[in-house]
Amino acid sequence: MNILITGALGFIGSHIAQHYLQKGDHVIGIDNRSGWYPLRVYNYTESLLMKHTFFSFHPLDIRRHTELSSFVQKVNPDIVIHAAALTGIRDCAQRPYECMETNALATQGLLEACKTIGDVRLVLLSSSSVYGDQPGVPFEENALLNPKSIYAISKQTVETMAVYYSRHYRLPILMIRPFSVYGPRGRMNMLPHMLLASVITATPFLQFGTNTQNKRDWTHVDDFIYALGRIINTHKTGYDVFNIGSGNPVGIVDFIKTFRKHLSLMTSAPLRIIHKPKPLYEMEITHADTTKLIDHIGVIPKTSLDKGLGNLLTYYRANRNIYFPK
Repeated sequence: MNILITGALGFIGSHIAQHYLQKGDHVIGIDNRSGWYPLRVYNYTESLLMKHTFFSFHPLDIRRHTELSSFVQKVNPDIVIHAAALTGIRDCAQRPYECMETNALATQGLLEACKTIGDVRLVLLSSSSVYGDQPGVPFEENALLNPKSIYAISKQTVETMAVYYSRHYRLPILMIRPFSVYGPRGRMNMLPHMLLASVITATPFLQFGTNTQNKRDWTHVDDFIYALGRIINTHKTGYDVFNIGSGNPVGIVDFIKTFRKHLSLMTSAPLRIIHKPKPLYEMEITHADTTKLIDHIGVIPKTSLDKGLGNLLTYYRANRNIYFPK
């Protein structure tokens, strides 16, 4: 198969690319390197993917609709996996216009491009943040969405557009709602990397909210990729949406406690914490209902947070010069 992946040099995008390359598929990656990583990290990720014979990379900005449309028609992919986005609730709050342009308008450009070609399936990455505050947990896919942040609104807009394009142009669209995916090459504006950066730079970590006010459904990237690959294999027509999460929310204090357990793998420096109130635009909890997921693909692997963070700190130690150069 020919698989086009947007955001191929990002965290989830690069892991999806590796998954299909290891299966022997042809992967076409595009990325404009405009996210939260330093250029050296993008270059490092590209070098990993370029080791595979069936990978090709193109430095294309998905916000350039005309160029994107021409490129999609040229490569004529069997599957498009759209992982490109401006991520991070706090960061997007500081760049709201760019958030909507990158996440919503650029996605519409991709949908427009795909409706003009033949037999193509789309996989779009949304976010668990679209749920917002719910009357109960866990979050089921058919819940009424209640986004609290500009980032979540951008992703809800993507979902609304996807329903329209699937119905009116008969595009097979699979919508994925990831829950706090973490692991090697993880985003630098997520908790694991931010904690380690605070220790290495000897700056206090700002903890927003308490253990009960800030709980996240942490999902290891290996588990996410396994589930994603299985779902893609089962979805052929129409529109559908799936949660991918561990189904096990962890409070921020408990997360930090587990993180400290493995911190000696990297450094003996202390972790200092400054407590801050939780911003109003942040959710208190994310909790995936994985019933639908399991019904479709069977039992899913669940890497424990303890094992996942241990492996992550081991990865950082081996690649410290990439992420934390002196």
